[in-house]
Amino acid sequence: MLKLQFTEKNNITNKFNSGLFLLAAVFIALSLRFYDVSNRPLHNDEAVNTIKFQSLLEQNEYKYDPIEYHGPTLYYATLVAAWVSGVSNFEDLNEKIIRGIPIFFSLLLFLAFFTLRKNLSTISLIVITLFF
Repeated sequence: MLKLQFTEKNNITNKFNSGLFLLAAVFIALSLRFYDVSNRPLHNDEAVNTIKFQSLLEQNEYKYDPIEYHGPTLYYATLVAAWVSGVSNFEDLNEKIIRGIPIFFSLLLFLAFFTLRKNLSTISLIVITLFF
């Protein structure tokens, strides 16, 4: 019967392999999300949120309506991204800024799942990598 022994070297190798998997998964996820992002038209939800974001960007005004659309987190996080990018009016806004915040939060969600990797199966991690 084969008996496995875990040594410090095996532990370091496993951590290194986990780190490589994480880096590869993050690279693939970001590549797929940012590929040709400026040439893809905004879909309906993105366009509506962009129009609602316009008043926050240009007039520093946001009115929350709990019945429609998203809460303020998306708009205010996008406002920070716009300020960092030097955008102060609607005409200078681009798809990278609009889509950057949801991409950033999807990456954080993926990293949150990755911290649970010891409790998830390999198939689960692969599915999470592909869909998040």
